[in-house]
Formats: sequence, C-alpha cells, structure tokens
Amino acid sequence: MRIGFPTLGVIVMGIDAGRASLNCGLSKGIVSLDSLRATVARIIALYGAAALRSDMRAHLNPTRMRAIERATVDLVRSANSHCPSCRHPAYGVVERVPGLPCSECAEPD
Repeated sequence: MRIGFPTLGVIVMGIDAGRASLNCGLSKGIVSLDSLRATVARIIALYGAAALRSDMRAHLNPTRMRAIERATVDLVRSANSHCPSCRHPAYGVVERVPGLPCSECAEPD
C-alpha cells in the first residue's frame, strides 16, 4: 500500500449511504496483512463495502511519531532556555532586535 502499511497501521470501516462511517464495524490498529484481509472481508460481508484510512494514532504512525519527537525536543530546549537577566524559562530568540526588553522582567537584551 502507498500509505506505508504495515509500518503505518490502518483503520477499516463500513460504508453507509455511500460514505465511510465510524458507526459501521470500525476496526483500528490493523498492522498485518492477514488481519487486514479478514477485517475487510468481515466489513464487506456486513456492510457491502469497506473503506480504509490511515491510523493517525501516534503509536501506529511513524510520521506522527517523528513530529511528536521534534516537538518534544523543541519544548525541552525552550524550557531549558532562560532569560539571562531574570532566569524566566522559555527564553528564546525569535528575531534579533538589539535593545528590546525581556517580556517578563523588562531588562534590555
């Protein structure tokens, strides 16, 4: 599959009124071809058609795992960066404009 299965999990659901429906036999976290085949066959037998979607939960989606990891590293870096004057956390350079004060203690940079 183009989405990266089985590294990326999939969700299978039935079709209701021509649209994928979370209320029609929803099965999440499918990561094996055997399980996918069995689930699709079951959903088709019950609802006449099946829709597959990427499972966007982080533990089944390597792309989201990497994004969460980058966000975590950024958050830790920010929490460990302090204003040189007042030591308030989350101090960081967004844009360098000499002489502007710290938004917490008003000391100039």
